[in-house]
Amino acid sequence: MRRIGWLLAAWLATPLAHAGCFEQAAAYQQVNARVLKAIAWQESRARPQTVHRNANGSIDYGQMQINSIHLRRLSQYGVSVRELMDPCESTYVAAWHLRQMMNKYGNSWAAVGAYHSETPAERDRYARSVRQILESDQRFARFEQSSGPLTQGLDMRTARADVQPDRAQQQSQPQQVQPQQVQPQQVQQAPARRQSAVGSDPVQIAEQMLRQRPPPEDDRCLFEDLAAC
Repeated sequence: MRRIGWLLAAWLATPLAHAGCFEQAAAYQQVNARVLKAIAWQESRARPQTVHRNANGSIDYGQMQINSIHLRRLSQYGVSVRELMDPCESTYVAAWHLRQMMNKYGNSWAAVGAYHSETPAERDRYARSVRQILESDQRFARFEQSSGPLTQGLDMRTARADVQPDRAQQQSQPQQVQPQQVQPQQVQQAPARRQSAVGSDPVQIAEQMLRQRPPPEDDRCLFEDLAAC
């Protein structure tokens, strides 16, 4: 069992005149902010109160559609459903999850696809969707330029886990938009925490859905409802 040591930092005042939570979370986990935004667009059209039940019984929460299979591990960092329904917190957790996939698959489109599923066919399909969003989706381009208030946070609290990431595997590089490279020896960042600004209603709905059925043993999700998200 891994021993996780915590180094809790003080609350940080973050002026966000030119940087939102996507940029902050990306910098914190050393991933690509544009890729994070494209994932948010793919998952929920960047709508923070999205809750989606999958055919396998798992539930996807919030703007970044974090799957319920991760709740047990996230609880070690003090992250619950309430935090996942907050757009900024959800973005930090998504950056953490993407960083884990990059540690495993390298700086590749396979890592981007594995954000959704590590099943090869689903992984590759998801990566193609994200890449298409980045390259040609005009509505995403307008969203990216708007930098709306839902992508901006207030104060945040950061934490570092004393866990060495898995050795990154050698993979081919994405040809255009690339997640930012990191050395495999680097200490992996835990999901950051921030004050939740979400109301109680969507959280209560999400928690009620979660109680109806326990999380499954895997986090493979289906694509059938993504177009409606």
